[in-house]
Amino acid sequence: MKVARRTMTNKCEWKEEELFDFVAGKIDRFKSKQLRLHLKSCHDCQSTVSEWKAILHCEQNVTQPSPGLKRRIDKSIDKFAKHKVNKWVSKPAYAIAGCFLFIFALLGLLQMKSTGGEEYFVQQQEELSHHPIARDANTSQFKVIPTSNFNKNEIEGTVWLNDKNNEMLLKAEGLTPIVEKDYQLWMIHPKRDLNGELLTIKNGMIVFYYKGEGLDEVRFIEVSLEPKGGSPLPTGPKAFYVDLQQ
Repeated sequence: MKVARRTMTNKCEWKEEELFDFVAGKIDRFKSKQLRLHLKSCHDCQSTVSEWKAILHCEQNVTQPSPGLKRRIDKSIDKFAKHKVNKWVSKPAYAIAGCFLFIFALLGLLQMKSTGGEEYFVQQQEELSHHPIARDANTSQFKVIPTSNFNKNEIEGTVWLNDKNNEMLLKAEGLTPIVEKDYQLWMIHPKRDLNGELLTIKNGMIVFYYKGEGLDEVRFIEVSLEPKGGSPLPTGPKAFYVDLQQ
């Protein structure tokens, strides 16, 4: 797969290096939220992010390499990451790096690494339709509980939570898109700030995957209707919630 090269324009100041870091889960939470908002209106960035996602997740269907080979290629990846601190990266060098990353992904070497609660990875919609988390023996299953504020009899869904792998998958259906409003997911920790994520609704359905440290501390998952672009805190009516410690 060839990733389309991007150049910075007056309308978009996000560089491809930043889009790659976003897909790889290597940017901070604030910057990640800014980029997710930007992706809602920038088709060029949407396309580039989708292509990087496809490349970096090829490892799900290939055989893992030997530990020795993995260590050698991990060192190459680290060198590439350090090289990106330069303000400008030449197009030939970046193209070569992209080719190497594609090869590494095919070998199953690029995996999400999480260092504390500040780094996490989010993925939504079609690519998650057959995610293996639901078949893992360490996964717990929880039902979505709709509230009376919405079409209670139509909303239904499930959350799969795997504390061992620090990952969660939410599937829910029966939600109605509302003009000038966004559905936003909240992870409620007893000792942490709220973590809000904008949700993509397609045909009334949410498919949302999250991987990051601290999932074992999450008490509730809630989805509320917020102003377009999302809110720093829940302000709108609650569509449904999930009790993860029931």
